[in-house]
Amino acid sequence: NKLKSEGDRKSFKLIMHYLFELELFEEAFKEMRSYISKNKDPELFSQMAKILISKKKYKKATYLLEEGHLKNPENKEILKLLAATYDLRGKKVVAADLYTKLAYMDSSYAHLAAEYLKQNGKVQLAAVLNSMVVDPEKQLSQKLALYLEKDKFSLARSLEIPLRQYGVYKDDEVKYAMAYA
Repeated sequence: NKLKSEGDRKSFKLIMHYLFELELFEEAFKEMRSYISKNKDPELFSQMAKILISKKKYKKATYLLEEGHLKNPENKEILKLLAATYDLRGKKVVAADLYTKLAYMDSSYAHLAAEYLKQNGKVQLAAVLNSMVVDPEKQLSQKLALYLEKDKFSLARSLEIPLRQYGVYKDDEVKYAMAYA
């Protein structure tokens, strides 16, 4: 405890391990928040949340990540982990909204955000995010799924040539979807 109070990282890790072994999660959560507030390192939010997630303490991880996101709104790692934690908690709509926010920060997450939105019935917004997808193969296959979801079969059939050009048509599921259209 004396080393921990001096800011020794190794002693903090040992105490955290000890508290988790004893399943004293409330005390461990207090120690985490105290340690993070002393060190002011945004990476600590995601590191500590990963520990909580590994112990299936999703609610505590969510609290920690929400605090981290409020203090560091531009940190993509915290936002991605927060969205994944909400997904693990079964809050798919919140996860979809957070992935959407992440997609606007970094377009590499657009495909994932569009999938979550499609699963939650927000097909129009998913189509908007689909236009941000950089990989043409992913974009075309997702666009095909969105057209089929909205029963726009003529638009789905119009994707046949681009699907063949990018080699997406080789996939059996895509062939089946095109035959369905």
